[in-house]
Parts: sequence; structure tokens; C-alpha cells
Amino acid sequence: SIGSITKSFTAVAVLQLVEQGQIDLDAPVRTYLPWFQVADPVASRNITVRHLLQHTSGLSEFGYNRVHHPDTTLEQGVRDLRTARLTAPVGTSYQYFSPNYQTLALIIETVRGQPYGDYVTENIFKPLQMTNSYTSQVEAQANGMAQGYSKLFGFPVARNHPFRQYMLGAGYLISTARDLSHFLIAMGDDGVYEGVRILSPASVTLLKTPVFQQQGGATAMAWGFSQYHGRLWEQSAGADETFMSEMLLDTEGRRGVVWLMNQQHLLDPVRAGDQFNQ
Repeated sequence: SIGSITKSFTAVAVLQLVEQGQIDLDAPVRTYLPWFQVADPVASRNITVRHLLQHTSGLSEFGYNRVHHPDTTLEQGVRDLRTARLTAPVGTSYQYFSPNYQTLALIIETVRGQPYGDYVTENIFKPLQMTNSYTSQVEAQANGMAQGYSKLFGFPVARNHPFRQYMLGAGYLISTARDLSHFLIAMGDDGVYEGVRILSPASVTLLKTPVFQQQGGATAMAWGFSQYHGRLWEQSAGADETFMSEMLLDTEGRRGVVWLMNQQHLLDPVRAGDQFNQ
């Protein structure tokens, strides 16, 4: 599982549909999901697709922190946001919130009339020759998916964490380092991999336009920027209970790094970042 790197794929999928005129970034979510509702009636009408992409919907885990049964459907998960309280006015603050991308996945399904996983497979995996990438844990396991581990008192313990289908578009795509390198190359070459375009240069630029500036870096639409060794690297990272992942791209030096680990511990991402900075 590549964790929240999945969000980069969801962002690309949305921008593909924007290019095709099927989604308007500044249209309210209710344009596509008329029943969409959060705890605030005004926000329910005003949250747009762009707000979801930029994590500026006003929603956060401080106002909604529910984990559903793995069998929960995507629509059921999004409908449950009717209990989500705003923790900032819509459009004013960057607050990372995975259900924003859960909602985007449902918008993709609604606009295209097909499952999110099928859309991503047909329009991103296949054009990028990502032949060992999956939207189904069962299919991935049948094709050799690695066993995941969690650290317990410093020792790795094999775990099979639940595959939450309702969060597929926010953190549950499955891939390999080689396949992700194809995606990274496309993101570094204005949307093209081996002559095949998945996104226009303008859309790639939009996806990478910073929303939130911070010391040593910035955050864009499911994409980030950080200073390493005196250079600005683009990045996307993810983690779940048993896997960790990161993609790094130095566009100036035309080099990239993809690393995946089938073990997770809360301290590991911090340690990995410290080692990379040395």
C-alpha cells in the first residue's frame, strides 16, 4: 500500500476530468453530489472541488475523526461527513484531511459512471505502463504483494491491516517502486511518460502550485516541496499501519527517488527524514 501517495493519483484524475470539461474546480461539491452535507449548512453549499484538492475545506480531524468498518462503501463514508464540524472557515486555512480526497473519489465515480479504481487503472496505470499496480488488495496479494509489518517494542510483527475500500482514493492504492517511478517521471516531464501524456503542462503546474508555505518547504495539491541538501525537492509520501512510502523529485538535477518499506512505526518517518537531511 502506498498510503497517501494515492492522493497524488486522485488529484491527477480530477485534473484530467477538468481538462475534459467534466469537472469545474470552482463548482460546489453539491454540483456533483447534491446531497453532500457537513455539520454547517452554509459550508455544505460553499465547499468546492478546489477546496477539497487543496485541503482548504475547513474540515479536519479535530472536527471529525471516525474510522468505519472496512466494508463501508465510498458513498456511505462521504454521507457520514454530515456530522463533520468545521474547524476553520471554508477556503481560509490548510488543514490536511483525508476524507477530502475520499469525497473527490466519489465525484470521479459520479461524473464517470464507473468505480474510482477502474478509472485510475484505465487512465493512469495503463498509460504509464504501471503493470504491477492495483486498486484491489485481493488482486495485489494474488500477484505477490509484500507482507506488512508493525513494530512492537522494537520488533517487527506481521500484520494484515484492514483494506478500507471507502478510503481507496485517499490512501489505499497499491504499487511498486518501479511503477511509481513512471508516475514520478511523468510529473517531472510536464505530464508525459515515454511519449504518452496523462496531464497537460498547465494542469501539472496547477497541481504543483503551493497552497501552504512553511519553513523549508510548501504544500500543493497532494504534492509538496522540501529542502534537502540545499536543493528544493518535490515530494509525495504516505504511511499506514504496516507500510511507508515516499517519492522525491529533483527537477533541476533531473533525478528522482522512490522508496517503499513494508514496515511502519510512528518514529520511522521522522528518523528517515533526519537521515535524508544529513
